[in-house]
Amino acid sequence: MVSTTDLPTKECRNSLSARTQPDVVSELIEKEVFKGFLYGPFKDPPFQKYRVSPIGIAEGKYSGKKRLILDLSSPHNDDKHLSINDLIDKQDCSMSYVRIDDAIDVILKFGRNSWLCNPKIFDHLSQALCHIAENNYKVNSILHLLDDFLTIDPPDADGERTMAIMMMIFKKLNIPIAKHKTIGPVKCLEYLGIILDSEKMEARLPLNKVDRICEFIKKLCRKKSCTKRELLQLLGHLNFASRVILPGRSFVSYLIGLSTTVNDLHHYVKLDKECRVDLLFWLLFLSSWNGVNMFYSRQFYSSYDIELFTDASSTKGFGGYFKGEWFYLSWPSNIAYPDKTFSMAFLELNPTVVSAILWGSQWTTKRILFWCDNEATVAIVKKGRSKCLQIMKLMRKLTWCACKYNFHFSAKHVPGYQNDISDALSRLQIDRFRKLAPSAAQHPMKCPSSSDVMWS
Repeated sequence: MVSTTDLPTKECRNSLSARTQPDVVSELIEKEVFKGFLYGPFKDPPFQKYRVSPIGIAEGKYSGKKRLILDLSSPHNDDKHLSINDLIDKQDCSMSYVRIDDAIDVILKFGRNSWLCNPKIFDHLSQALCHIAENNYKVNSILHLLDDFLTIDPPDADGERTMAIMMMIFKKLNIPIAKHKTIGPVKCLEYLGIILDSEKMEARLPLNKVDRICEFIKKLCRKKSCTKRELLQLLGHLNFASRVILPGRSFVSYLIGLSTTVNDLHHYVKLDKECRVDLLFWLLFLSSWNGVNMFYSRQFYSSYDIELFTDASSTKGFGGYFKGEWFYLSWPSNIAYPDKTFSMAFLELNPTVVSAILWGSQWTTKRILFWCDNEATVAIVKKGRSKCLQIMKLMRKLTWCACKYNFHFSAKHVPGYQNDISDALSRLQIDRFRKLAPSAAQHPMKCPSSSDVMWS
């Protein structure tokens, strides 16, 4: 919806990619005209006043396939001639895109072995089609991102019927379908670049994309510096992978900050030690687990819900309790809070990480919400990062456990929250602990060493 059509005529110059490849441009335009997506060519302009936006040629980074692009943001910085994008009402024409999490939520709702159908079309009437399918033909759940549709049915439903209905709708409305990309009903398919498997109840990265990201990381790790362009390309890959590897989102923020230290894309950025640690984390996870992630629960489980209690005493030690199992330990001689070498945030986070090491395997597919009365600790856990090197070693270990055992975590500040059981353990008051938790295991679990708790 353009706000006005009373505009002076403006013909923008085509981009360099189009001007240097006229034969390719002509061939691509002919294909669009043949398909009915473009009209012309015209001997004379069909309008008295018109706007010609520049066209260009984009080439697929890996496929090498060339396609036409239209720059509706041109002309740039021209007060007399506004671009088409500048004239579009942002409030009336704003869009919200479907996420891979939306598809996962529907699969979790219907359960294991849900039927998946993925009809591909090339049309801008997607929302209207969804309305028709849902209201006229009672298609249960339908998602779309532009021309990419996904329907999901319960295991006991007739997936073939849903696919037949979608094909019938497209045929009635004379909408072209990319048959070679149309899939279903199946229990495993690729949607938005992610493989969804309702039989295994997992989302995973395609192996070719895992290999591509790993090679990119290895390439940068061999360098002392890289261009801003290279770093941004890597961030694009990692942000994509984070759609499946949720804990990995904490390990792109430092790289994003690093990319802002220079202005131009050809400028070089020094790959410091902190950057390399994050890159090696990504490489280790991708190469070990191939980007596989089981579907997480739809809701968070608080520490109270799962009977997980941890605490730290600034001068004594730390402890934790989970469904009858427990641990406690006095602080090692190299950790002394009174001299402020280690903050209270570090001390509070330590038993949380120990809990993840000992019991993380029992939290598979759960979203864990750690309760804590220390605001600094909560902020660090939610953000996934800290300026303190020692705390980052703990956060990396916690994130690694989350990736290894397939659970997701966050934290909530609960003022005055204290559990007497974990408080007794952190103060090394075992007799008091026995009275508070008489059904607890007879012996404590062995705590991992400090070197195992801190990521190195």
